[in-house]
Amino acid sequence: MSSSSPSSAQSNPWIDAPERSGLVSIGTHSLHLSISGPPCRFDSLESDKEIPNELVIIFTGAGDLSLSWTPVLRLFQASSTNSPAVPPPRILICDRSGLGRSERGPNRLTAAIAATEILAALRSTSLMTYHRSLILVAHSYGAIVAREFIHLFESEAPQAVFSSSGAQSQTEYSTAREDERCRIKALILVDPATEKQHLSFPPPLPNPDFVALLGTLNFARVTGLRENAKLSTEEWRARAAAMSSPSHQAATQEEVSNYVEVCETLGEKRQIERQVLGTRPLVVIQAESWREYEAVYEAGVEAGHGSEEERRRFKELVDGWEEKDRVLKEEVLGLSSVKEVQHVTALKGETGSEIGEEERNTCSKKMVLVKGCGHNVQLLRPDVIVREVYSVLGTIRRDGSWDMTGEPRL
Repeated sequence: MSSSSPSSAQSNPWIDAPERSGLVSIGTHSLHLSISGPPCRFDSLESDKEIPNELVIIFTGAGDLSLSWTPVLRLFQASSTNSPAVPPPRILICDRSGLGRSERGPNRLTAAIAATEILAALRSTSLMTYHRSLILVAHSYGAIVAREFIHLFESEAPQAVFSSSGAQSQTEYSTAREDERCRIKALILVDPATEKQHLSFPPPLPNPDFVALLGTLNFARVTGLRENAKLSTEEWRARAAAMSSPSHQAATQEEVSNYVEVCETLGEKRQIERQVLGTRPLVVIQAESWREYEAVYEAGVEAGHGSEEERRRFKELVDGWEEKDRVLKEEVLGLSSVKEVQHVTALKGETGSEIGEEERNTCSKKMVLVKGCGHNVQLLRPDVIVREVYSVLGTIRRDGSWDMTGEPRL
């Protein structure tokens, strides 16, 4: 097999350094990437022996940025120290165009284009060459981006090619390049948006009645997000400052304005109907987001916000939220062809087994309900996300039947 040599990889800090962050050029502009975890095992390049060499790619929600995932990254770092016998994965997170520390670039801010740009950044750093297995972890809108990313790996999937001016040129059909040994092995969706999100929760966003009820109240304080987020005061302030920058807010607004389009574009790919994941591990983590909006309703009414009609409509939305959300999450389980679904409840305040331990009783299709947790699971219950990553790691590492496509060998 022809590939870059280990010696060339050792001169690449994205491959051999325990931590690395910075701007990565994708031709039209640069994206900010951060990576941490054990450096690549180069002997896996020339050996048929499977050596743990997984790369976890985190896809953030709409208008969110990598700083929101500090609690998750901190737990992964602690797990590598507490459980040295279990090799942790390498973790990569990227700010999409215009968000956080990434440059805006000339391209439209849609999920499909974002997926193509992230793939370009991975190729620019050579991470696609030196990692065998990709585990995708996606939150909220990031789930739509991650599923567009999966589409790029399907045979005969159109991959947009951009000229130096940013204009979309010809369409080429390809999967991973010959020197890229990695494949997507698992998908973890954290309170995900789906292709039907716009039908259950129609635009405009944010909901006008929600805006009326919130008024001058602070969402993070009303819902307990600020109090319960696993961030220090300094970390919270840094995150808030980054999210309030004019460039970040402009990119956020553009992502939100494309809400219906990105849902419809993903729906056209019929991924659920085709069970695109096959038997690869799928975990759907469901938060109780409706509780946050219930808190806003109660606090808003107490503060005298909103007209009677605005209160009535918003109460109706909140009352139907839990059921609508449940249906969407159950539908997305259809990405997997596995029939059995393991249902798990993570109770409020529960810590469970030692973080970093690979789960012994695993299932390739799992729904995890996080009781009492709002939408931002990565801030409120990072332990749930990290534990599920180790769970799918356990499945991948113990099952010798996984070939390079992620489908079982017969």
